[in-house]
Amino acid sequence: MAVSERNPNNKDLLKFARENKEKITDLVKQETQRLNSVKVGFGLQVKFSIERNGETQFMEHYFKDDEPHVFKKNDEDLIKQKFDEFIENAKGEIEHWSEMGSGWAVERIQIAYVNVAHYQPLRGGTYLPLLAKLAKKKAIINVKNKDNECLKWAIRAALFPPKDGKNPQRPRKYPVNDGINYAGIDFPTPVKQIEKLEAKNPKLAINVFGWENDCVILHRISQKQANVSRINLMLTEKEELQHYCFVKRESALMFDQTKHRDTKHYCMMCLTGFSRANLLVSHKKYCNGVNGRPTRIVMPKEGGNILSFQKFKNQMKMPFIIYADFEAIIKKIQGCERERTQTSYTEKTEKHEACGYSYMVVRSDDKVVGSNTYRGENAVGKFLINILQEEEKIRESLATPKPIDMTAEDWEKFKNANDCHVCNRSLIKNEFLDSMPVWDHDTGSYCGQSHKGCYYAALKKIKFVGPKRERKEKDEIDQWIAENQETCLFCA
Repeated sequence: MAVSERNPNNKDLLKFARENKEKITDLVKQETQRLNSVKVGFGLQVKFSIERNGETQFMEHYFKDDEPHVFKKNDEDLIKQKFDEFIENAKGEIEHWSEMGSGWAVERIQIAYVNVAHYQPLRGGTYLPLLAKLAKKKAIINVKNKDNECLKWAIRAALFPPKDGKNPQRPRKYPVNDGINYAGIDFPTPVKQIEKLEAKNPKLAINVFGWENDCVILHRISQKQANVSRINLMLTEKEELQHYCFVKRESALMFDQTKHRDTKHYCMMCLTGFSRANLLVSHKKYCNGVNGRPTRIVMPKEGGNILSFQKFKNQMKMPFIIYADFEAIIKKIQGCERERTQTSYTEKTEKHEACGYSYMVVRSDDKVVGSNTYRGENAVGKFLINILQEEEKIRESLATPKPIDMTAEDWEKFKNANDCHVCNRSLIKNEFLDSMPVWDHDTGSYCGQSHKGCYYAALKKIKFVGPKRERKEKDEIDQWIAENQETCLFCA
């Protein structure tokens, strides 16, 4: 339904709805009278505008229902209610855009849509013989009922298999009083009413398969817990007729769905197939259904149930850090204006161009050992050249570590050290001596005692490669550590 540009209510959704609600309701009522049951979807095509750079830009957007509504005869109040809900949702979406600062405003409502289709719910009813290819699988029990209650007979075939195992297709093999509550269930039964049947019978969980283009398809899968046994049904169709059967061997039914030609074992909660029965048993413990991930809960053993920080090497300072910052100017992008082929699009009009930079090289003792500031052309190229020069200086410094310089305070810390200064754990591991002094290779200042493993892990982390050196105090220190040292400087 086209909306006139002269209509005074074509910019306000609520006024438009009040003006046209009766007209749209009458249209849907006419279709329900003609088709008995219909699926209806409401839609609106709306034109928006925005002012940018002194120009007015336009955009068209189509609002529609998330899902179609089903209406029958005498559903006039329900039609009005669903139309009002559609208008409210569309208005709420526009208001959300405004709150986000989009700037788009309603120019006018262009077209109102009422999409109508004949609704034919999928039902199971009278007996139908199986198709040859489906019957050949020997996976289905098709009870030859003479009424419209094939769903009852299929469930009875699952719950009460014949004791002699013969002629399971005959209705007289099954009890009529099956103890199942069918109150409120229609016969023939639409697939959507099976959920209602499950709600009335807590011990029922029903999956429904179908057959289309010589392949098995899925109509519904039960969402009940794994401790409720599944009943698998097949819904076959022929023209306007549908019929429920009982699937007694799901492995045979879905045998040719994959290239795997050996027996497969299927989980009836998520329809995942397994090549071995033991894999299926393990999977069922953690299966959460067709839309859920299998979840396995493993509790830690006694003694291993305490988490602690382990990557102590990440606590070590980097020998050098470079702090850099760029400045840029905004330049217009020159070129012809493109022809607008769409009502809404993005066009680049400006770009950032680096015009200067400044950086600072800081050593691990917080001393600035290098810096530079530049302003001019080719700022990025100049920056890369300077950084490569700083890299050479850093490599030279790392390759020539300074000897350790122990102050009186450092010697006091050294004598009283019990823990590794990286991991804060004892310096003695497994009754063997595992301690070494650590100093800053750039400044020569003493850091503390460390496990050898902690120290070399830290060196590997900062990628330091330099010559080893001997300490004059080695024998004296090692002897003192053997008598007094207890914990690592790094990991204690």
